[in-house]
Amino acid sequence: MKKYMVLLGLFLITTLFSFGQTATINGSNSSAFPLCAGSTSVLTAGITGGFIAGDTVAWVQQINGGTPVVLLRTDATTATFTIPAVITGNSYLYTMVVRRGLNSYPANITITTTTPPTVTVTPAGPLNLCFGETILLTATNVVGATYQWKSSFDGNTGTWMDIPGQITNTYTAGSLGARWYGVEINYAGCTSRSYLP
Repeated sequence: MKKYMVLLGLFLITTLFSFGQTATINGSNSSAFPLCAGSTSVLTAGITGGFIAGDTVAWVQQINGGTPVVLLRTDATTATFTIPAVITGNSYLYTMVVRRGLNSYPANITITTTTPPTVTVTPAGPLNLCFGETILLTATNVVGATYQWKSSFDGNTGTWMDIPGQITNTYTAGSLGARWYGVEINYAGCTSRSYLP
């Protein structure tokens, strides 16, 4: 009789801790983000109120709507999972399931694969400037991308520094200061760079 009372007590405690729980990946129950082809990312599992002893976590991968595959099953002491490098053209659905007693709590995240955008910098004229002259530099316009212009005193093999406030696809360079200019753009998780001597 005592054995059954103990089991009933454990069941009631598990149910109490499980009621109204929500599982999360990176803090959200359902989300999506882009990832640059060839990259990986660390996903973090969570649940309302935190994990308790006995919880288990399973990570399931589904590529392009295909067959779900369990990639990792572990106890809740390991709450992170590093996804394999994504491949161009694929879409990935990752489902994380927290198992607590007789209850299961899923969360999912969709990852779309992107490729680095092609970017070039085009000067408005000759790069040989006289003292006090300026020249307009224009980078490829990628809709939705963020820009950061950079400068260097020692060229492509040297140190490149951000030019404060220069975050559009154009920049007016002068004959004073740095001798090399370039731009870095970020789009959907991918980064591309282009420099001018």
